[in-house]
Amino acid sequence: MKKYILFSFLGIISIIFSGCAVVKTGKNYNKQEIALNNPQPIATIYGNNYGYYLFSFFPIVTGNPNNSNKWIWFSDKANIGTVTDMVTKKASELGATKTIDMESRVDFTGRMFLWIIYYKNVQVSANAVK
Repeated sequence: MKKYILFSFLGIISIIFSGCAVVKTGKNYNKQEIALNNPQPIATIYGNNYGYYLFSFFPIVTGNPNNSNKWIWFSDKANIGTVTDMVTKKASELGATKTIDMESRVDFTGRMFLWIIYYKNVQVSANAVK
C-alpha cells in the first residue's frame, strides 16, 4: 500500500511540474529543395501538445499553447486546431508566407488506473516557406 501511495504521489508531482506544449524548428536543409516552384525554405516546424482526460471525454489537464511550461486545467487544448495554430503562428513569426506539407497525428490511449485516465498526444509538423 505504501508503494502505491508513493508512486501516485510521484506521478501527480511529475504532472504538476512539467509542461506539455512544444514548438520546435529546424533550418538545415543540406542544399535540398523542400517544395516545387522554388519557394525559399524558412524552417521545418514541429508542434506538440498533450493532456490527460477522464474517461477519454473530459479534459483534466492539457498543455498551454501560449506558454510551454504551464498547464491549463479542465480545457481541451490538445487538439489538431490548437496545435496547427501553434505551428502556423511560429511560421509567421519566422517570416514565412506559406506553410506547406502539413502532417498531423493524434494518439489517444488509456494510461493509468484501469483506463479511467486517458492520455492524448497531438503532433503537427509543416514546412514554412516564402
